[in-house]
Amino acid sequence: MPRSRAEEDARSEIIRLVMHRTLSPGERVVEQALAEQMELSRTPVRNALRELIAEGFLERLDPKGARVPVLSPEDMKRLFQARGEAEGLAAREAAEAITEEELERLRVLFAREEAVYRSWSIDGFTEVNCAFHRGVAEGSHSPYLVRFVQQCFWRSQVYVFFFDQFYLGYREYEGTRVPPGYDFSHEAHRGVLEALADRDAPRARRLMEGHVRETYEALLRRE
Repeated sequence: MPRSRAEEDARSEIIRLVMHRTLSPGERVVEQALAEQMELSRTPVRNALRELIAEGFLERLDPKGARVPVLSPEDMKRLFQARGEAEGLAAREAAEAITEEELERLRVLFAREEAVYRSWSIDGFTEVNCAFHRGVAEGSHSPYLVRFVQQCFWRSQVYVFFFDQFYLGYREYEGTRVPPGYDFSHEAHRGVLEALADRDAPRARRLMEGHVRETYEALLRRE
């Protein structure tokens, strides 16, 4: 069922609060307080919280509350192992099943990502990065892979928001082009996209697994 505009706004704002580190790991997220802050009724906020809990971005505390997940090295290791396996499999399946229309949508997202890197926009990058990874998973035409990839992706984003150099550096460099070394995700996406277009399933899987592993290793250096 499509989200309402209010639910979309609530979801985006909750993600933004974590992305900008206004909400910290382990911090409680209160439905009523969020609704008042966003000037929304509690229903769309409640629905947004439920969705983000289901995706792993938040954790349920009680019927009306949630929290930002507590982060740990062991959890991060297991999470990125699962994400690498899931996204690698999804990329392999997508190389065989993706349609030309779906490929074109990924090409458009890749072009948008280049513009994001020119302006160091973490909000813009988060949106396009999520859409790219989801688009690859959807190209597999497996609803089970899409669901599991989304859960792993959004849980891992909490680690990315707090430890990735791209997100840590934006306050100083926002509005300027990202320097070399900060845009490894963009180059990884290029490789995956080319493998999908070539219908090369083993290469698509290898590159996607490598991309997730490289993200994990970059976080380890910042943790």
